[in-house]
Amino acid sequence: MSSEALRLADELVEEAERRVCHVAMAPASLLKDSASLLRTQAARIAELEAKIAEEDARTTRICGLLGASNAERDQLRAELETERMRLAACGVIATSNTPESAVANRVMLPEFWSASAQDVASAVDREMALRAEVERLREFFDADMAVAKIYDEVSPGLTSPKGAEWSDRVEAAIARRCAAVIAIEAAKEAK
Repeated sequence: MSSEALRLADELVEEAERRVCHVAMAPASLLKDSASLLRTQAARIAELEAKIAEEDARTTRICGLLGASNAERDQLRAELETERMRLAACGVIATSNTPESAVANRVMLPEFWSASAQDVASAVDREMALRAEVERLREFFDADMAVAKIYDEVSPGLTSPKGAEWSDRVEAAIARRCAAVIAIEAAKEAK
């Protein structure tokens, strides 16, 4: 029984005790009134018990909905954590600057690999390839600069017939280097 029903039952008992004291002196109509009051109180108690049963059923439904909501919340939290790890994976992959670190930084659980991680990995690979190409071209540039420096140093003495022959060879070497660099640039643009 609920506390409301118990309170009403206590009131009923108190009322009955008061009336019992007067029963010895009371006429039959008082007994009739008491019986009527008892029936009214019993009906009220039954009504309250029905409401309590309704509330219990409603509470059970709400608890069921809460359980489903809690399960959905837990699932969403797990999905959020996976997305956080995917974002962190993108950051780790982005820090790669050597082929070795690129391989090492891509080792992860499959559920943390995403399309974004693949995009970052591809960008890192392109950056490393471009860096290697710059280093390769720098060798050509350094060699050309060395030839140009030598040419500048010896060009005042190139007026002799032997100097002119050497000058032609240097110019031919420079022309070959320039053609190679132009060919490399053209191939790079074609990609």
